[in-house]
Amino acid sequence: MTLLLDSFWRAVAYCLHPRVIALSILPVVIMGALSLALGYFYWEDALAAVRGSLESYELVNALVHWLNGIGLGSLHRVLAPALLVFLAIPVIVILTLLFVALFMTPRMVSLVARRRFPQLARRQGGSLAGSLAQSLGATLLAVIALAATVPLWLVPPLVLVLPPLIWGWLTYRVMSYDALADHASREERAEILQSHR
Repeated sequence: MTLLLDSFWRAVAYCLHPRVIALSILPVVIMGALSLALGYFYWEDALAAVRGSLESYELVNALVHWLNGIGLGSLHRVLAPALLVFLAIPVIVILTLLFVALFMTPRMVSLVARRRFPQLARRQGGSLAGSLAQSLGATLLAVIALAATVPLWLVPPLVLVLPPLIWGWLTYRVMSYDALADHASREERAEILQSHR
């Protein structure tokens, strides 16, 4: 327990380091700018595509007719934008995580290794190609899990539990490879990941 608390306080201290703050903000700024740019140029087209898809379903047309019948006819106008945002948020979160893995994790590992463990051997058990393969594979599985659990999101507490669990799993899979890529051999990385599941 002492080791856990010591690690926690060291992590908190590193979070206040100016370089770490800058590296933390960079992926968010990049994804924010990218999201705003894509939203600016493609929002209307994406909205038209979602509206067209929704209008092709009889169930949605019945819902709109029912909303008109109870006096909430204008509510159907927010359905397409809400659905578009609902679909965009997981994509934005996953891409932000991948940017964090690309920009922040290697630099954080280097910073901690240089300051706390300068004698730690660099066994180079990972590579950029391995990192990309691990990240893309885990991302694909997370997207499949998110898509498979969407019906469960209609159950009120599960919408607050399932997506963060899936994103947490994705973070663990992506970050664990990158954090161990420089200093652990392949065998050591597999052993560490197996023992600390």
